[in-house]
Amino acid sequence: TNPKLLYCNADNSLIVSNFNPNEIKNFFIYNSVGEKMPVSYRVNRNKIFLNDKLPAGLYFANLIENNKQLNCKMLVFPER
Repeated sequence: TNPKLLYCNADNSLIVSNFNPNEIKNFFIYNSVGEKMPVSYRVNRNKIFLNDKLPAGLYFANLIENNKQLNCKMLVFPER
């Protein structure tokens, strides 16, 4: 099955399925106009925790593992 990614606003993390976050070689997030966002992160099991909150908006995530690549859209909603 294809890898999937879900952004979780509550803990500022990306939940990854069918992809091993511990094997990530490169991880990039781009905003809706294609600018690379400066992100630092840590991995814990199947989650990637972003160290800084992203402003609300549409983003594109690019993760590269040893032999797989995952490109997907992600929405960050405003905090309440």
